[in-house]
Amino acid sequence: MIMELSNFVTFYRNLKRSTANNAVDICGEIQLTQTNITLLKSLNETRNIGKFEEIILNGEEISPEKLLPSSCSVEVIFRIASSGDAHIYTDINDYLEKNKLLSLGNCSSDYYILDEDYFSKENKEDPRFLKIMKLCEVIRGLAELAHYHDFKSDSDKLSLVFVSDGELSRTKPVTLVAQLKPNMLELPEINTTILSSLLEGDHNPHKLQEQGTFRASIVEFFGNNSNDTSKNFEEIIKHWNEFTLLFNRNFETYISGFAFHKAKQEVVDAELSSAEQFSKIIGELTGKLLGIPLSLAAIIGVVKTESVVEQILIVLGILLASYIISETLHNQKRQFKRISNASSLTFAELNSKKDTYPPELCIYITKAVKMLEKSKKSLARTLYFFNLLSWIPPIIAISYIGVLQKKYLIESFQYLCSFLL
Repeated sequence: MIMELSNFVTFYRNLKRSTANNAVDICGEIQLTQTNITLLKSLNETRNIGKFEEIILNGEEISPEKLLPSSCSVEVIFRIASSGDAHIYTDINDYLEKNKLLSLGNCSSDYYILDEDYFSKENKEDPRFLKIMKLCEVIRGLAELAHYHDFKSDSDKLSLVFVSDGELSRTKPVTLVAQLKPNMLELPEINTTILSSLLEGDHNPHKLQEQGTFRASIVEFFGNNSNDTSKNFEEIIKHWNEFTLLFNRNFETYISGFAFHKAKQEVVDAELSSAEQFSKIIGELTGKLLGIPLSLAAIIGVVKTESVVEQILIVLGILLASYIISETLHNQKRQFKRISNASSLTFAELNSKKDTYPPELCIYITKAVKMLEKSKKSLARTLYFFNLLSWIPPIIAISYIGVLQKKYLIESFQYLCSFLL
């Protein structure tokens, strides 16, 4: 087929065309060189491109097989096949209208445009045809990303359907009828990088979410104004830059939400870890602080016993218990300082990233820091209070003995002094 089309292009260029040409019949004169005769015979044999209606030499119709090289010319009428398989078009508008493959995003087949003398096999640099290739790339990309396709035989056009979902569930589905129109060639060049990244980014961890955002952005772009499906594709091509801005904004919102969730989880984890450690400190103290009420109860023994020795022994016991409780509290206080410093470092690191976080997360971090500081002060006051409370029983017991056994204590002190001196 390619060779046949190439032969036709050479034949058409060598033909001295008359003004009687139309979209179907090509009329003119061609010189009987050996090359041209070979072309006439080849085209007459295959007939996939079309067929000769007439070949006239000296006023008489003649078969191509009987032609001989000479300085004469023959008049020919060549009728292009009407099936469309010839891929020969009058002009670029005819090409856009009749080439069914363009609706599928396929512009790779060989074709020839008469008025433009453009043969695709020759790869001539023409901005219009380069733009057609770009538009076909857009169609292929949209076809890959569409929820489903609807190819209707009566229109010979591919319909790409994007269905609303999620928050857009009340929005109508959007249908893009893939059809290239001449006015699209006058539009600014389309950047298809976004489609390439969506389809080729196999190592992108957010690929599925990015594709979903693209589909949702198409639905959002049209909203409820997508009733005229025949114009939707043209509209998105016209406003491609605006659409890509919408998509980028929507995807940045998703990424921000993802980063927000991740950062917020870090804050929550730090907050819970600190709270757990502080709670552990209180939990470890609970059993040991029971010694304080027991020491208070032991004071009753001091009151009830009349033996000075017993009273002194009880007081010494209360004093020892208070010392042990106090040391335990000091140990917990040191542990509390270590945990407090660690949590401060964690939140200091989070605070250093606040500039990269959305305002909602900054407010959340500020609140978390305030709650942490409040918990620190509360726990510090609790440790101080219990440390003070642990020394109350021995103070009461010593004070009671000092008042009750004042005379005995003075005499004992004087005896001790005289003994030492």
